[in-house]
Amino acid sequence: MIARRTLILSGAAAVLAAILPPHAHAADDPTAILTAIYGRVTKGKGDSGPVGFDPVTNSQDPDVKSFKVAAKKQAADRATMAVTIEAHRRDARANAADKTVRYDFVLEAGQWKIDDIKGAVDGSPWSVRALLVDSFKY
Repeated sequence: MIARRTLILSGAAAVLAAILPPHAHAADDPTAILTAIYGRVTKGKGDSGPVGFDPVTNSQDPDVKSFKVAAKKQAADRATMAVTIEAHRRDARANAADKTVRYDFVLEAGQWKIDDIKGAVDGSPWSVRALLVDSFKY
């Protein structure tokens, strides 16, 4: 079980590491990590994603005009952060739940790491971890 989790998280981390700008790798808190990711996306440089869509923008066609990062839960070794995305097109997301992407972070060896990314499509929840686990079943 731990080996599968490590494989899934390593794969997701490798993809995110490849799309993050170099200075984001050294960020030491969840807000700085997410600000680096979304700063890149708002400049039109975040159009790739690991799971058939872009989980960072919760879309097939990234459209991020602005974003807001907020801590939902924070402890010494875990954090849940929410990023609310506003698109350039007003009709981009009819369901309010689809505008928010949640990140679960864990502190490992003194560095914050993304443990899972969660969102919703048409109000139905998704999780990168769950999508990756499901993909291994086939």
